Amino acid sequence: MKECFKRIFYEDEPFGHHKSKLLELLIVDRSKSMTARLYHTMNSGEIRF
Repeated sequence: MKECFKRIFYEDEPFGHHKSKLLELLIVDRSKSMTARLYHTMNSGEIRF
């Protein structure tokens, strides 16, 4: 299991939607997971409205 988490979170792949959804499930406090998702979204590239 430790190796699975290492592959999911520490490989040099972009932080994609599937990873943020998994983090949401793993983090008990949903507000922390939503904050992390927002942070990565804001810093991942151009935001289009």
